Amino acid sequence: MDELIRDICRSIRDLTDRPAFRLASTLSLAVVIGTCAVLFSIVDSVLLRQLPNPKAEHLAELKQISPSARRANLCDPSFDREVQSLYE
Repeated sequence: MDELIRDICRSIRDLTDRPAFRLASTLSLAVVIGTCAVLFSIVDSVLLRQLPNPKAEHLAELKQISPSARRANLCDPSFDREVQSLYE
């Protein structure tokens, strides 16, 4: 516990004695806090919030698996033909 108190006192003394160190540490903290805030905002809006759709539970993911068990892209022309044949 004494060592912790000595470290805190030394840190405060360093901040008051050296203005360049104080400026560098303050700017570093500001950049890190700002970066964390921006990243949290992005993650919150993209991953954590629900979609702005009143019937979000009705959304589905469309996949096509070929006979060789290979996933095909949705932009594959054969996928478009198969979907159109369902509606004919």
